Amino acid sequence: MDEPTATSNIGLRIAGAVILGIFVGFFVFFGISLLLGVFNDTMGTGLTLSMDIAENIISAVLLAVIIIIFIALFAWLAWRSHPGEWEEEEDKK
Repeated sequence: MDEPTATSNIGLRIAGAVILGIFVGFFVFFGISLLLGVFNDTMGTGLTLSMDIAENIISAVLLAVIIIIFIALFAWLAWRSHPGEWEEEEDKK
């Protein structure tokens, strides 16, 4: 039987990193929007960042940038991390 090698599952690891980057990017964007909204309400500043990306181009650009950053980060981590080693089962007699 073919033994899995260290590079045999790199595509799956990169795909998982992309999915994780998208999810984390959305949550970080919503967190930043929430904090900036609270800061805007308390201080009365004119920040126009909102979670409605259809009406605000700054929000859409920020969302895209954050998602790209997190996808790149997780893909780099998946590419650089060492995959787990397969343990060989010894015959117990």
